[in-house]
Amino acid sequence: MKTRDLVLVVVLDGMRRDLIDAAVTPNLLRFLRAGCDFPESSSVFPSSTRVNASALGSGAAPSRNGIVANKFFDRQIAGGHLFHTGNLADIRKAEAAAAGRYLTAPTLGDVIADAGLRLAVVSSGSAGTTHMVNPRAARHDQVSLCLRDWNASAPADFAAEMLARFGPLAPAGRPNSARMAQQTAMFLDGVYPRVRPHVAILWYNDPDITFHHEGLGSPAAVAALEALDREFGRLLAWVASPAPGRAVQLLLCSDHGHITARERIPAKQALAGCGLALADSPGADALAGTFGYVAALHADRHDAASLRRLVDWMTEQPWCGHIFTAPRNEVEGVVPGTLSRSLLLNDHDRSPHLFCIMRADDRPNAAGIDGSCYFDGEMPVGGSIHGGLHRREMNNLLALGGPAVREARVVRSPAGIVDIAPTVLALLGLAAPAAMQGRVLAEALTGAPEPDEPVIDTVGLAARHGTMQLRRARVGTTGYVVSGWVA
Repeated sequence: MKTRDLVLVVVLDGMRRDLIDAAVTPNLLRFLRAGCDFPESSSVFPSSTRVNASALGSGAAPSRNGIVANKFFDRQIAGGHLFHTGNLADIRKAEAAAAGRYLTAPTLGDVIADAGLRLAVVSSGSAGTTHMVNPRAARHDQVSLCLRDWNASAPADFAAEMLARFGPLAPAGRPNSARMAQQTAMFLDGVYPRVRPHVAILWYNDPDITFHHEGLGSPAAVAALEALDREFGRLLAWVASPAPGRAVQLLLCSDHGHITARERIPAKQALAGCGLALADSPGADALAGTFGYVAALHADRHDAASLRRLVDWMTEQPWCGHIFTAPRNEVEGVVPGTLSRSLLLNDHDRSPHLFCIMRADDRPNAAGIDGSCYFDGEMPVGGSIHGGLHRREMNNLLALGGPAVREARVVRSPAGIVDIAPTVLALLGLAAPAAMQGRVLAEALTGAPEPDEPVIDTVGLAARHGTMQLRRARVGTTGYVVSGWVA
């Protein structure tokens, strides 16, 4: 299996695998059919972008890498404010407080650097997404270019050279087609020939941004899929040409899926109904965190009375779905009527004292695309959202192709975004650190032994508002959160 071929990881932010078809995305469909497809692959919870960028880069779940939500309260960050993982100023403050190791697990970028190899990231995602997929890029003098926030790019002199050659940056749009095309060109004609990386990660921020604002199945969403398929077709043509100068192993994935934002709940105002409020820092009758489709809330000193009052109120609301608190045992949380957040593989010191997910179901939207939920946030009604446990959010795209990959194979075993980093390292002949919780996707690799038989189960807990259920899976020592629903 040892090779020094290029390993190219292509991420389509927010892509739902069930939207791939011959009419709109023929190149994507051709790749899935020709290589090794993992239709049962899962995101980590929350099914949010920066959380899953961190899982991809570290090969570990939030319980180990410490990126527990897109926004969360962390008292150790100077000022004790709500940490926004997409904000460059917040990222720099967090990294300064943690001596450059805010992500608390070894990463793919770390291992690549230690082996004397090269990694490059070219991303149109946020500064936070670009950072979290390789958080120590600057320390390792690795290329990390962010088309959404060029100030987050490094090294500075290389970024200036690329901008001078390929800029100015294309304006963002919905669909974001011009910027996606610029990103592809920047990698193929600039980064690759100059850097000759052993690993390259291309993170495209569509269809996510278009899905959010225009809705699943909308004309703009379809146009976004068509544009992405063209860019992926350009990559496939390049891989098949003499231009790389070596064989290319290609991993295609998404970070999460989407469901329709069906009915808005004014969550922050509703919170006053139980005598609590949101604040920048937790205190008496105040919680810190976010409260929307997915709530991630911190109470002062993990105040049991406030949390119990909050849970009692939440379970009376028609929009209430799953509620998780710190573990009391393997299934139950410390607050009666809640599940343990350890079931989510999200039980880090930074994890919120309470996660709540608004109720979701399989109801189709106007375009006939299934999955919808109660929500609050910036998205319009009829737009789309993610972060929760619905199977369409948690099921991410994952497929492999290349000379080291078995052809025309569909693997029904559980897999996940945490498996990408260990598999990339295996393709390079490098061992994954013990701290990586993901596994090598041996089912996809020629000559590799088959993995252990999977173990799949469903955990349930009856509460006042229904039975909260969580489906999980395990292959060997690697665990996956598959989906959740309230009966």
